[in-house]
Amino acid sequence: MLGEAKTYPTPLRLSATAVIGLLGLSQRTHSHTVMADLRRQLRPTPPDMPFVEDSKRNKFVEKDVYWTLVGMIRDSYSHTTDQHIDAIKEFVHEDRTDDWYSKLYKCVRRTVGSVIHEDMTVGESTAVLTIPLLPNVLLVGKPDIVEEDRVIELKTRRQFVDSILESEKVQVHCYMKLTGKRHAVIREIVDDETKDTDIEWDDMYWDRIYRTIIVILEWF
Repeated sequence: MLGEAKTYPTPLRLSATAVIGLLGLSQRTHSHTVMADLRRQLRPTPPDMPFVEDSKRNKFVEKDVYWTLVGMIRDSYSHTTDQHIDAIKEFVHEDRTDDWYSKLYKCVRRTVGSVIHEDMTVGESTAVLTIPLLPNVLLVGKPDIVEEDRVIELKTRRQFVDSILESEKVQVHCYMKLTGKRHAVIREIVDDETKDTDIEWDDMYWDRIYRTIIVILEWF
């Protein structure tokens, strides 16, 4: 039987991505990385470095450059990835690694997908949502689109998948928990085509996620 959940001196922010990492379902974000981030959250902020909750600056390039790239890729959406990355390299004029450009392209492409397919739904892109998950632990996340009765998560891919990844099921369950919705859609975007997969809220599935988080944080 699990003991009572611990409390912490300051609310810990646990994102949907962090939950996926804790469950061992991410190839990029591992549980030890998530735990290290949580420990950093507990460190007191130096008085000369006030905490900024939501930075408006893009982590790759300035905002105006970012949206110029969005427009550039949107105008030639059916081109290949390599063509777009080459165009970005010419436009940005920075001496960066190929991995940096690939990550920038993926970030921009995600926004392009949202812009192109926004006419498919009456929903709107949301701000970051927050709800208590455990004592002094907050679940945070930002669904791509929230409609009256469902959330929609956009996935830009090179090809459609045969089955939705387990990590994506966890992600949309976090978003359903954040919004109180009981229905989600994972919308795959391949060039100018889309494919929707419905995901229904599952109490037992969420309970497995929740109990696993408690067990892991007991070791924190």
